[in-house]
Amino acid sequence: MGDDVVRAATTAEQACPIPQPLLAPADLTDELRDMVAAEHNDAIARGVTGVPNVMLNGLFPVQGAQDVETYERLINRVIERGL
Repeated sequence: MGDDVVRAATTAEQACPIPQPLLAPADLTDELRDMVAAEHNDAIARGVTGVPNVMLNGLFPVQGAQDVETYERLINRVIERGL
């Protein structure tokens, strides 16, 4: 039975490998690190608090996964207000 558990675990890892970071923190250049920090700070300043996030008209953050009706309602509000 023990060998079956090991084989199952190995097969699961092969089927769904755990993703590895594209770059290790030590591999980041100062320029890239500064760019990521600037984008992060800009997102926070615009009201982004998590993902997914969609900005309507560059002004209104819509947080989290939303259904089509929610997007339709919000987009219509932006249009009605001329924003």
